[in-house]
This record gives sequence, C-alpha cells and structure tokens, in this order.
Amino acid sequence: MYHKIMHGESGFSLEDFCKFRYFMTRGGSSKIVVPGARSNCRAQFFTVRAASAYIRLCKSRSTSANVRSFKTLLGKTLRP
Repeated sequence: MYHKIMHGESGFSLEDFCKFRYFMTRGGSSKIVVPGARSNCRAQFFTVRAASAYIRLCKSRSTSANVRSFKTLLGKTLRP
C-alpha cells in the first residue's frame, strides 16, 4: 500500500503521509522524512510503521515503480 501511495497509484495524497527534505547528495534529490512518534500509540500508526519499513527496504535494495516487481522484491527481502 505504501508503495502505491509513494508512486501516486492510490487516491491518497503523498503529503498527508510524509514530508520530504530536498538534498543535492547521493541517493536521489528527495528524502522521505517521517516525524518520530512521541507516544506508544502513535508508533503503531500505519504511516510510522509502513514508512520506516519502506525506507529501510529502499536503502537495502533499489525499488521499481512497478507494483509486481516491488512485491517480488519485498518477498525476497522478507524471506531470505
């Protein structure tokens, strides 16, 4: 679901879920920034859990815009 939100394939606005910092460094010009959870309840929200997992996955492997390719990559990552 988060992959679809990031690539504009869902009806949700990306700005509702995360913010971006723009850099002129390695790893692309924009970085996803998820505000830290101040409470245990907030840490369980979809935006915090999914974004942190998505960011870790993108750092470990390059992701593609195709949903099917992303699901295959995710399956390989979760089941090594």
